[in-house]
Amino acid sequence: MASDRPYARLRFSQLEMISEIAETGGVRTAAERLHLSAAAVSKSLREIERSLGFALFERRPRGMAATVKGERVVAHARLLLNEIGYMADDSEVARPRQGGLIRVGASPYVIAHVLPGLLSRLHAAQAADSRMTVRIHEGHLGAMIELLLAGQIDALVTLYAMGDLAGTNTDAVAIEKLRDEPIVVVAPPALHPGGRRKVRWSELADMPWILPAASTHMRRAVETMFHMDSTMPPLPVIEGTNLQGNVSLSVAGLGITIAPMTLARAPLEAGTLRLVNVREAMPSSALALVYRRISAMYRLGVEELRAAAHAAFA
Repeated sequence: MASDRPYARLRFSQLEMISEIAETGGVRTAAERLHLSAAAVSKSLREIERSLGFALFERRPRGMAATVKGERVVAHARLLLNEIGYMADDSEVARPRQGGLIRVGASPYVIAHVLPGLLSRLHAAQAADSRMTVRIHEGHLGAMIELLLAGQIDALVTLYAMGDLAGTNTDAVAIEKLRDEPIVVVAPPALHPGGRRKVRWSELADMPWILPAASTHMRRAVETMFHMDSTMPPLPVIEGTNLQGNVSLSVAGLGITIAPMTLARAPLEAGTLRLVNVREAMPSSALALVYRRISAMYRLGVEELRAAAHAAFA
């Protein structure tokens, strides 16, 4: 185990220093944040690198960048720092017979339409005086994955397509599908193509579209449908990251849009939106629970959330 000893000697302050240099790209700025001299930070970095036997950073024209091995050390340093932060938060909320803390990431759509049922299941399985505190972090998939891998959240409930997780260290995370979520095209009555006939995607190219952001899998899926019909995807008249907001804008008559059926059902039933019967249906998204595998080994809250999620969507 001799090779492990250099890492065992790393101190909390050194982990902070490694993280700050990686974030700021320079010793001087990192030193200012840590209220240390640049000379002290440089000396400490040299000592760490000598102890580990390899360089953590290399100098580039625009500052310092982590080496390949350094990137892994930085990732683990941040994870350890966030774990210590979690320990403080969890201890703060813990009272006699209270269940501690779990941090859950989710998009606005998931918060509004998925978490109410899931968290009702979670709380129903816990005694009233020992329920966990659930801290919700709102954001979209890319940002939430980064928080998950850094240990700033414990689990993520998300709509995703497999391509969204390309480049993610899937050995570190577990992805458990909860259900398929059909994605539909909807339009306000005034913009509906009319009738129940099946519409080609090319017929929708000149219509005003309200679309998700270009970086999302739903936007890419829409563009793929147009490409499959040998048509250039339209530029949206409105682009929004909030699916609920996009549906509301469509209800207001500003354009057609796509949405999970769960979200579109109420305005469809009310008649404020109508379903567009496209010839080639949009591919379904998957609603999934994503969590770090190691968290499930020692955090009871993750296991309880898993049980509640699978019970809610069985």
